[in-house]
Amino acid sequence: MRFHLFGLAHIPVMWDRCCCRLTTLVWNMARMLKRHGQEVVLYGSAGSDAPCAEFVEIVGPETLRTEYRPDDPLPVKWNRQQRDDRPAWIEHRARGRLELKRRFVPGDVGLISCGAFQRFVAAECWAATEFIAGYPGVCHWSRVFPSAAWMYYQYGRLNQQSGLQSWDAVVPHFLDPSDFPFDPERKPAGYLLFLGRLSQAKGVDLAMQIARASGLPLVVAGQAESGPGVPDWLSGLAAQMGNGVRLVGQVDHARRCELLAGAAGFSTVFPGRARRKLRRRAAFRVIVSRASTNTYRRYSAPRPRLA
Repeated sequence: MRFHLFGLAHIPVMWDRCCCRLTTLVWNMARMLKRHGQEVVLYGSAGSDAPCAEFVEIVGPETLRTEYRPDDPLPVKWNRQQRDDRPAWIEHRARGRLELKRRFVPGDVGLISCGAFQRFVAAECWAATEFIAGYPGVCHWSRVFPSAAWMYYQYGRLNQQSGLQSWDAVVPHFLDPSDFPFDPERKPAGYLLFLGRLSQAKGVDLAMQIARASGLPLVVAGQAESGPGVPDWLSGLAAQMGNGVRLVGQVDHARRCELLAGAAGFSTVFPGRARRKLRRRAAFRVIVSRASTNTYRRYSAPRPRLA
């Protein structure tokens, strides 16, 4: 079977420079399909390197450099103000529709990764599915959710009647464990690790509070929204912590594995503070995982009172 897989307009589908969870999921989807003997046609921006039978460039390097940073031939800036009227998305839709028409034949399947931004895929493909459903909106009647919890959250957001819809499915995202080798003989280096997008919405400040309370140093690594480097607001927070915080900045996959292997614990915060509807309702919950024993402790902030 042949699958027409679409990446995002503003970030190349690259393994070592994935600053976006959706881009990582697209890369893993391409690899999984090819590993199982399926033919993958990948449509993406310049510089994409995901495994595929054919790569179709639908957003050129000039568009990316003009819209983001002229000094970076492979921009990885995370733009939270994505709109379908931006130059990259206009080119993505126009060229994507044209190239898809040239290649799609009955029996093929279109794979939508960015919701409402890629409605044209559903319009051009008789068989299509939204395999990353709900993050940038929902646009198709055939949807795949990574978990039942996320599916029912989207039902509530869309004001749908509770209960599984006829064409919906729950399939966890693909992850190859061999991408993250584990050495049981290696002893942790004794630091906590925050690994993710360097955004205030991700709760880096809470990770710093946990590190201070536990008496362990904290290593902070990830992609800033403004591009490579450490944002000023994060440098200021780290300065207040003294020598207890080390800012690593953007790292590739090999460095991520190294940091994970040496960490005594890994912290993440959910739900994101950027979700306005959840901001006043949900207690922020922090998971601190012990890398050596695969156990975790859970810290919950007091539930905020509703006005």
